[in-house]
Amino acid sequence: MDEFSVLMWGVPRGADAPKSPKLQKVFGTDSTIEPGKIYGSIADGNARVLYQPKNTHPGDHISKVAIGYSIDWFAQTLKGGRAIASSNQIWIWKELGTFVGFIGFVFFILGLGGALLGAKTFAPLARALPVTKGIKGGGWWIGAVIAMAIPVLTFFPFFSVGNIVKASWLFPEAITSQIMTWALLNGLISLVLFLFWHFVLNKKAEASAFNYGLREPNKLYLGLVGRDLLLAAAVTIGGGLLLLAEDFFFKADFRLWILALKPLSPLQFGIFLRYVIPFTAFFLVSGIVLNGQMRLGEAKPATRYFANIMLLAGGFLVFLAAEYIPLFMGGTLLTASEPLNTIVAIQFLPLMIVAALVSTWFFERTGRVWAGAFVNGIFVTWYIVAGQAVHFPL
Repeated sequence: MDEFSVLMWGVPRGADAPKSPKLQKVFGTDSTIEPGKIYGSIADGNARVLYQPKNTHPGDHISKVAIGYSIDWFAQTLKGGRAIASSNQIWIWKELGTFVGFIGFVFFILGLGGALLGAKTFAPLARALPVTKGIKGGGWWIGAVIAMAIPVLTFFPFFSVGNIVKASWLFPEAITSQIMTWALLNGLISLVLFLFWHFVLNKKAEASAFNYGLREPNKLYLGLVGRDLLLAAAVTIGGGLLLLAEDFFFKADFRLWILALKPLSPLQFGIFLRYVIPFTAFFLVSGIVLNGQMRLGEAKPATRYFANIMLLAGGFLVFLAAEYIPLFMGGTLLTASEPLNTIVAIQFLPLMIVAALVSTWFFERTGRVWAGAFVNGIFVTWYIVAGQAVHFPL
């Protein structure tokens, strides 16, 4: 079920690889390749074998079957080492452990944020929630569908637009630039729709920037916004030190499968500084929509958390189901021409869940959107930059 079957082997499905003329040429045959059969000679160093675990391209990375095939091949072709059965695999425990670490990281930054809000420096940020002036009734559901649909409907088109941003000293990571373009354009759409709703439909309700979590009752105090930024920096630096400790003592990071939070190298930190402002701008607009326009003020806190998670991540859940169900049923991705970006989208689901939690948690404790937007901007930029390739010499 490999997503790259067309690109790599010129066949519509991974299951059709044995019939691929391109692959047959690699194997030195003009007939259908028999999976598991060795072609050529191991002794002569030209042996080839095709294994076909029933899995996706990224799924092979976490498949005992696929890894077992690799181990068996190494055992036949490499000298030395210690004979261990390919079924004797314990890596899954490391994978589960680092996933627990990732979850712990998220709760750590939330807990650290709460602890710091009790300190003298940050105590002025802890405010009561403003009166809700958001969408209500049936209009909320219409707004929810729009909020979930636009990010996924624009995903591939805006990634294509992102190709205009060529790798350069300023933005040297091609895929990061594509994600940035998607974020900026979606933020712009959300801002335009929010302003239209506010001035045309909601201004008569005497809603103000205060109700949307942007300022204090009378005006915007830049000193408090500065403290929000300082709080976000302290929280994420604390999380970074936790990750560095994990790396130093255990030679591991926080991850599960392709979800991976890695330390920034000095080079990557410089790149992070170039991308962080655009991503933070996106999460600022997102925070206004989640906690201002779409906030369920009369609902229980747990309901508000769940609603915001669905608003930010629900569209990607539907999107990925629509992409992969046809593949799992023996066909291809819904958009078979977009294998890489579809795999990239898998990470959007957990990241948007975390972003919704962070945005809601800090808003519930400060009554304003700034701290959550800053934490999300720093965290998500860090995550993306540390995990992508640099495409410009620096």
